[in-house]
Amino acid sequence: MAYRLPGEKEIISAIVLCMVEHNTVHSQRELGRLVRSILSRDATEEFLVSDRRIRKIAIANGLVKLELRYRDAELKNGKFCPICGQRLRRTRNWTLDGKKVVLGISCDRCGYRSGRRGSLPARYIFHARKDSRIAREIVSSGGISQM
Repeated sequence: MAYRLPGEKEIISAIVLCMVEHNTVHSQRELGRLVRSILSRDATEEFLVSDRRIRKIAIANGLVKLELRYRDAELKNGKFCPICGQRLRRTRNWTLDGKKVVLGISCDRCGYRSGRRGSLPARYIFHARKDSRIAREIVSSGGISQM
């Protein structure tokens, strides 16, 4: 069976249509399955796109409001966000001795926060964003077939 990799615009359209149909999606895997089914509705070939790519595009374009459930774990790489890939910002404080200490890390793009011990996302819950300019444009233009 033939397959192809969809472009970012096609994925954005499918995410918006998915979030219009389903106001809340309770896992990354479920969002990926729904987006792939929307992409394949009118196509003759199958689309290949990873759940991770769909999540990153949705976050980067502000298409979803993200709710996270965490688990305690050691961070493999403390420089980049495990959710969206953006560079993490360290939260620092001064001690009484005049030394700087790192209290935690946070991401400005997606809101990820962790203390010194570290935590990783265990579950992603995606909520539709009503205020997204991109979402309004796609819904008013009729969806994927116009892209």
